[in-house]
Amino acid sequence: MMFQPIFGAIAVQVPWGDLVVHNLNNRNEVRAFAQDGTLARIVRWGRMPRSPAPEEIDAYIEERVSWETGEEDQVRVRSEYRSIPVADNLPGFASVVVDRLNHLWVEEYEPPGRERPGSLWTVFDPRGQVLGLVETPDGVEIFEIGEDYILDRAWDEFDVEYVRVWGLQRS
Repeated sequence: MMFQPIFGAIAVQVPWGDLVVHNLNNRNEVRAFAQDGTLARIVRWGRMPRSPAPEEIDAYIEERVSWETGEEDQVRVRSEYRSIPVADNLPGFASVVVDRLNHLWVEEYEPPGRERPGSLWTVFDPRGQVLGLVETPDGVEIFEIGEDYILDRAWDEFDVEYVRVWGLQRS
């Protein structure tokens, strides 16, 4: 079985107005490209990259081990993860969403074992200037962000999917 490094970067690609955000999440920046492929904008924020702590690596591995149901599978997966490399730095962000007003929402990455209750998002205007921070409750999976609402996807105890609407006040 092939694994990417622990805390390895993932590719992010999302349309942002007439640009396309396209880069890896291993830096505290988002790069946006014009339709002809030229770099049009780089959006950066203040958090400095840092190396994962040993307890964060352990929590990452144990989270993946918990996905296995059998004890034998858990032992095997734990052993496999202990043998793969660890990225030099934690990811710079978890995800990126663009709202109906063309604002870019960048979700802060929280390593396993250090999660906050909910998610913290930095919101940028269409030019890439910081507008502020938004905290969403735990378990919110953003589906769409409108002018005054957030649509979220959720599942009940029977795995039935439904959509919730949250009010959004912009200042």
